Amino acid sequence: MRGEPKKTIWFQIGLIAILLLVCFLFPWVLLLVGILAWTVYTDLVSPMYPSVPPPRTWRDAKPLDDDWLTLFCEGCESPAEEQFLRAMVKEFALKPNNGVLESPELILAMQVEVENYRFDFLANGRQVIEVDGAAYHSSPDQVERDRIRDEYSVRSGYKVLRIPAAVVFKSPQEAIRRVRAAIAETPSYTTPKKMTLPSETRTFAQHFNGFLDGVARFDRNVSVLQQVNQATMGFEAAIETEEKQLAALVKLTELEKPREATQREGSEMNNLAPSIQLVRDRELTSTFHWQEIVQPPRVEDAEVQHRIDEAFRSAMRGRDTRLAALKERCARDPVFLKHLCLKMVAARYPAKDAMKIVPVPIYFEAVSAFERHDAFRDQYWGDIPYS
Repeated sequence: MRGEPKKTIWFQIGLIAILLLVCFLFPWVLLLVGILAWTVYTDLVSPMYPSVPPPRTWRDAKPLDDDWLTLFCEGCESPAEEQFLRAMVKEFALKPNNGVLESPELILAMQVEVENYRFDFLANGRQVIEVDGAAYHSSPDQVERDRIRDEYSVRSGYKVLRIPAAVVFKSPQEAIRRVRAAIAETPSYTTPKKMTLPSETRTFAQHFNGFLDGVARFDRNVSVLQQVNQATMGFEAAIETEEKQLAALVKLTELEKPREATQREGSEMNNLAPSIQLVRDRELTSTFHWQEIVQPPRVEDAEVQHRIDEAFRSAMRGRDTRLAALKERCARDPVFLKHLCLKMVAARYPAKDAMKIVPVPIYFEAVSAFERHDAFRDQYWGDIPYS
């Protein structure tokens, strides 16, 4: 526990004080006092808890690591940069080596800091590659900052290539073609040679614009995150509601099964669903409320749209996995299948989704069972054809 080392030290100090009094009678006790004093000293200067190693980054990646590409992608500052990086790794067969990516044809570094600027990528030591989002690099102020930045890069001996994010997302091969054309003059690693100018008149401007560039990047990242969160809020809430309510229906089904344990499996739906159960299930209609899962409308910003698409695909993959697991359970347990089907119908779970879990004939039998007891068809089925 956290307080135990302190208690031990204070106990040792108290023991030393007592032994110091004893020393007046037995001088040899001073030897024991010295040993205890050294123990207290080592406890005080030694760390109380072991240090936690820092998390791994792309700079720590090794070629044999299974997650080396993931580490490099986590170092990217935007989805467009990640998309570009993956395309470059595939095209040039790049492998990690001491924080950079290498192949016989190319050496690619990322997030390279030079003076007050940071380049997205640096190929063969000289070719700067910037992946520009339209919203971030289209304003007049940002265009001027990019111009000053590029002038500084050229004076410092670098070549500059800017690739719009839209090109990266829509045509990765076009982005690769532009890179190949740019590095044709530097097929191997070369050291930048700074241009000598009569005077450096933009020193303050470079510092100031480097600061503004960092602020603009931060604002852009915040803006993208806000837009993505706003766009994904609807379908994420709908999927979460569906997950919780399906779990509740499964729980109710598990409680219902013992009541029907004595009945023969495989019997007709009307035998497995007596009137008393239908009366109980009818109460689910007012309890469960489902939200429609709708993919958000498209936006003009390519980076924001890419993130929204990734979030939607990820959420739907998780949902499909849950529905598939429930379908598999229904296939193994016919009694569970029929009781769950009755409850999905009673709870008004959307028919198109219910039939992803249970066989279509069983679903129609459940609907018919409710129709035979009351006017459930007009309240629930609506204009969906089922006969």
